Amino acid sequence: MTLLVAGTLVVAQLCYNADADIGAKDFLKQAQIFNAQLTAMSEARESGCVEIRSENAMEEAKRLVKSDSTQETLTIE
Repeated sequence: MTLLVAGTLVVAQLCYNADADIGAKDFLKQAQIFNAQLTAMSEARESGCVEIRSENAMEEAKRLVKSDSTQETLTIE
């Protein structure tokens, strides 16, 4: 993971693992920046990643990963 916020280059992703999702959706209740993408992946039960493009997005991604009850559904890569 590369994170250079001062120069606005953020090369990281918030990844959703559909196989680990138990359906609790606690992280979706807290998602703002990533809500649309995570909701779409969750409803389709398709794993995928979303680019983290700002410091605010990185902070939200960290909060979402912490709130994941399985600690395997969401990861930052």
